[in-house]
Amino acid sequence: MSVLIIEDDPDSLELLDIIMKEADLDPLKASGGKEGLALLKKHYRSIELLLLDLMMPEIDGFEVLRVMSREEDLSEIPVIVVTALDDPENVERAFEMGAFEYVAKPYDSLSLIARTKAAIRFSRTRMELKQKNRALSELLKEVEAQKDMLDENLNYMDTLIDILDHKIKNKLVPVISYSETFMNNVGGGNAEYAFGVINSASIQLNETIEDILTDMRARTRTLGKKERDVDIRGLLSGIVQKNAYILRDRGMQMSIDVEEDVPEEIITDITLFYDILDNLISNAIKYTEEGGIIRVHCYISDKEGHAGEFGISVEDNGMGIPSEYIDRVFEKEFIVPLDGYVRKENRTGMGLYLVRKFVSALGGSIEVSSILGKGTRFEIHLPLRIPDQSSVV
Repeated sequence: MSVLIIEDDPDSLELLDIIMKEADLDPLKASGGKEGLALLKKHYRSIELLLLDLMMPEIDGFEVLRVMSREEDLSEIPVIVVTALDDPENVERAFEMGAFEYVAKPYDSLSLIARTKAAIRFSRTRMELKQKNRALSELLKEVEAQKDMLDENLNYMDTLIDILDHKIKNKLVPVISYSETFMNNVGGGNAEYAFGVINSASIQLNETIEDILTDMRARTRTLGKKERDVDIRGLLSGIVQKNAYILRDRGMQMSIDVEEDVPEEIITDITLFYDILDNLISNAIKYTEEGGIIRVHCYISDKEGHAGEFGISVEDNGMGIPSEYIDRVFEKEFIVPLDGYVRKENRTGMGLYLVRKFVSALGGSIEVSSILGKGTRFEIHLPLRIPDQSSVV
């Protein structure tokens, strides 16, 4: 890694080179703005800091800052402005154009070294954060891909169940019935034997299909279920971070309230649990207008029938759901018709259908209440299991 010095005065350039080497840095040097920009563009991947003189002929330091601000590869390199002019207006202008720090000639070598190292630490920290953000972005893409795959598998399983249950299994009913009738009325011989074979094979096939259906229904309820210890607060923080941009863009707020008696970790399937909360929170954001508030509350339930269970509620002050549709929101492919809803969102009707399916897979229940024009509240109750405890609390 390296520092680039752009300075037109040979003595100052040499002095800066000596000071940087005292700090165990290996500087590149340019005697003017044109040469400096060429080095920047060539070595931008390795340059961690630019020491830039403001007052230079032809291309001055301000022009260098302007060019850097317009090129993504250069804009993140921190710049320490060095100049003989201790002019507040020039300093302010340099900061407005993206300068990180300012030092005046003659140089205090200890101060300059300290500021240089601080700028390099800043550069490296920003680079690490950028790399972590890229990794997080890739992780979120992977989560979305897994979610899409889960949706596809669920739809495929539902289709197969429908085919087996209605288009094959039901067609066996007349085969079983008629073969039995003919078997009992043909008066013996080969015909009776043949219809008996048909009847027996039809019954066995029907039982086999029913066994397959039972297994497929069970797999549909628990598809992808892999239980592990889940950090509730960390998971919620990740979802908030994922939605931070859209919340900020729409001027919305999200509050997370996890009561003190909620354990640090619970045992559940992190993929299903994440998708449940992500769907509900995304749904709340989708149907809440700008400036709205989303509230997430986690608690240990004391409600009758749910006492001791883990409770989560997601509440918004958005558009609400008309009362005549409240009982249908979890139906597959059902989309609530809302007057005045013009935002072009992806509305497939699958989100809440899958939420209820996933909640059921985790052994829980979900309820919804809503007032049109005032907002909607989803409340989930799940069995509470914490690490090192095998029984439901």
